Amino acid sequence: MEASTYSGAREFFEAVRDAAIELERSERQITRMRLSEGIRAQRYEVRGVGGGDRSGMSATDARMDFESLMERRVREDREIVARGVRLCYGEEGSGGGVCALLGSLAADSVYWRYCRGASWAKAAEAVGRREQKRREEKHHE
Repeated sequence: MEASTYSGAREFFEAVRDAAIELERSERQITRMRLSEGIRAQRYEVRGVGGGDRSGMSATDARMDFESLMERRVREDREIVARGVRLCYGEEGSGGGVCALLGSLAADSVYWRYCRGASWAKAAEAVGRREQKRREEKHHE
């Protein structure tokens, strides 16, 4: 969806969150499929006669077919998440966007919740760790 098709920031960031969650799900599925392919030793003996996966490549073929099917969706999900990140931090993380308007804590909170698809509890935990580290570094100066 183009940015102009959203009725407001809430709708945009909900679309970013949906894309982030879908992207994570797709990437996990592809990773699981790769792991199920396993590494097989080259066999030289004659294998049994009958149906089935003679070459041992059916899992690889299935994963490649899935990746091909998901290619466009994954690309679109990455693009919308990247737009969300730019709105949080500005172009190339220059400190613009939400970060410039409301500060890094707000930008980080929006990033974790929407661009990473985290629950509010996970977002708060992630931001809290960053803030704790920042305070500790400041205290040691």
